[in-house]
Amino acid sequence: MRCFIRGCNPDGSSIPYVEYKWSYFFVEALTDGSLWPTNDDYQTFKSDYEDLPTCKMGKIDTSKWEQAAADIIPLCRGDAAGAFTLPSSLFKGGGPLPGYTKGMVPMAKDPSCNPP
Repeated sequence: MRCFIRGCNPDGSSIPYVEYKWSYFFVEALTDGSLWPTNDDYQTFKSDYEDLPTCKMGKIDTSKWEQAAADIIPLCRGDAAGAFTLPSSLFKGGGPLPGYTKGMVPMAKDPSCNPP
């Protein structure tokens, strides 16, 4: 399951900085449990995130990283993500998170977009 769709603008061009926009939201949600669908979702992610090991080149166990990534899906698909507005002082035009999909439903494959 994925967090969001990397969609296209109405003119067919790609939406720039999709990951940065979502990262801003993730940083906010790291310290604001009210953005999560439930407190249990927040506490599960926070615990797994805080337990992430320090990685050493050539000796990377990705299992805990994969678990933390799976733990963040409810946040991505929750109501707060759909209502979140990016600050226009940091992101040109501000606006909602691009590619938001509500609920734990399958998503279509990302479309092919033209360069911006």
